[in-house]
Amino acid sequence: MRGTSIFRTVLALQLVISARGSADIVMYNVPGSSLVLTLEGTTKSFPGQVLSLEHAKYGTIYFSLEDTQVYEVPALEVTFRKKITQTKASKDVAQAMDLALWALHKGMLKEVYEAVDLALTIDPTHKDANRIKALKQKLEQRLPDDPELETKLRNEVPLPKFRIKNSEHFTLLHDTPENPEDKRFGRHRQNRATERLQLLEMVYESFMLKFYSKGVDNLDLPQKRLMVILFNEQEAFQEYAKKMSPDLCTASGFWNPLTNISVFFDHGTADEFQELRELAAQLGEQERDAIRRRQPGSRDIVLRSKAISTLVRIAQESSDIKVVSHEVTHQMAGNTGLFPRYVRIPRWVHEGLATYFETPNDAPWAGIGTVNKQRLQWYRELAEKDQEHSSLNFIVSDKIFNVSGDVESNLLHAYGQAWALTYFLIDRHFEKLMEYYQRLGKFPPDTPLSHDILIELFSDVFGKDRQPLEQEWREYMRSLKTDMEILLEEHKEGKEGKEGKEGT
Repeated sequence: MRGTSIFRTVLALQLVISARGSADIVMYNVPGSSLVLTLEGTTKSFPGQVLSLEHAKYGTIYFSLEDTQVYEVPALEVTFRKKITQTKASKDVAQAMDLALWALHKGMLKEVYEAVDLALTIDPTHKDANRIKALKQKLEQRLPDDPELETKLRNEVPLPKFRIKNSEHFTLLHDTPENPEDKRFGRHRQNRATERLQLLEMVYESFMLKFYSKGVDNLDLPQKRLMVILFNEQEAFQEYAKKMSPDLCTASGFWNPLTNISVFFDHGTADEFQELRELAAQLGEQERDAIRRRQPGSRDIVLRSKAISTLVRIAQESSDIKVVSHEVTHQMAGNTGLFPRYVRIPRWVHEGLATYFETPNDAPWAGIGTVNKQRLQWYRELAEKDQEHSSLNFIVSDKIFNVSGDVESNLLHAYGQAWALTYFLIDRHFEKLMEYYQRLGKFPPDTPLSHDILIELFSDVFGKDRQPLEQEWREYMRSLKTDMEILLEEHKEGKEGKEGKEGT
């Protein structure tokens, strides 16, 4: 997957929620730039036009009120508590399982199991709930250390500075610093390797939960740890990627099905962060000068400098989440038997699933199935202007990727269509999509699949008359909205309703 600048769209970051039952959406206009960052969390206002926002990992961030817009929204944790209380009262097992799925799509994995436990309290024989409970027990079993895997990874990057670190299901080779880079950034800072392994495990668990919660329990849990390489520097990553394929040099990360290794770099070194890094450096210099001179307005300069320094680190983490959630989905699909590694799975299928699972930069870590603002925009642009190249046949034949070449805009359109079709089929035609995946996986290894074969297979599963499905898909996509769009609409409606009552 090719990378794009995360600052072309809104960047959203999940922050701590308050006990008062709501959180706040803060639209922050980054001083000295055209960037608008969107943060979610708990805010407090102070005299002198100062706004504070509490971050779960990075502590308190202070802003000048003139740089922000604040919208109050329901807090996820409080919303979950309200829903589970209602479910306990109704003793509705279906409602409990729906709540588990809601929590999964919000990235609340602990709450998924809480809802499943409630379902089993209501109905101990519930098949889907017992399936997830059994999966949880399997996921808690740590896979054994494997010297052969470690040797294979070390042979990929035979440099002494690279070290091995294991988690329950991953073996990571990395050269990132052993200690947190800057202890100022938060109360719960860990080194980059530990943070990366935690993220990998979250994607692993979310992937398995999604399919098990939908009744797909025939996926193979990997019996060996999955292999990952994490470079500390983007330049070193690009040198390694170039050896694999020149096309990978511009990637933000990739999974190689031949070696079965996912490869990433620490996004703090990415070129796309240059604008923020330069701004942070400028504000840092202004901060030091203002303090030294005790000049008027120094407080605002200090607030902005510290805020930007923290936001650079959080933005890096957001970018890491997006890339890892995308590429590890490829790796999971290839190692669970969903998309067998040596079958030539159409690119629209592989990328469609990966973009479905990826956490976009314009949303907090929200589990899976988040409506991706960027993907939605690219889908709409092609669908509204070019019916031929956004048609179902053009997509499922894989022509949409075959004709894209290396033109970035063409590829972004292709990713947008693959995401949109996969999103729709998972939501509305999941069982047929799983049948389609299974039939794809039965093709002989390394057998080229022609456009005609792919269209025929899709027709066998979804029907030869393409028009009803295409019409349903278009109508579905026209109604689709991002979480941010929904929240802002609800805020606007609430504000108008309140003003209406006050007017009467």
